[in-house]
Amino acid sequence: MPSKRRGLRPIRSLDNNLRVKAAVEQIVADILNNPLTEGENVNIIGTSMGSVTAAQAALCIIESREGLGLPEGCKIDDVILAGAGVDNRSKLSRTLKRKIESQGGKLRDGIVDQNGENGYNYPPEIDGVTGVAGRTKAEAVENFKTLLG
Repeated sequence: MPSKRRGLRPIRSLDNNLRVKAAVEQIVADILNNPLTEGENVNIIGTSMGSVTAAQAALCIIESREGLGLPEGCKIDDVILAGAGVDNRSKLSRTLKRKIESQGGKLRDGIVDQNGENGYNYPPEIDGVTGVAGRTKAEAVENFKTLLG
């Protein structure tokens, strides 16, 4: 059964979604300020709770490219959602996947289901998202130590 949690359905408007609106504005500004070369596409990555914002922003950009002032050839190639923030059975995930695949892109997520058939297929003992850019807890701790100096 698809998830009914708040935030896992495509938003209807940016007006009351300040976090998604800010993400869309930043992505669009970056594209406009750093024009893509011919054949270059946009990739969007979101991790943990930010994966919901990234998914909503990507869907908004795909659906409203022209209204946002993006060039005709501009498209989102890949959306990478790491962590368990977006249930892949949710309406948001299913809609985003359908729309991104219709323009030749891919929706990738880092969720591992019990059969290991989803996402990046990390082994069951490795979560895939451990916090500070590590694939194992030990690696994440070392990265965090380095970050703190």
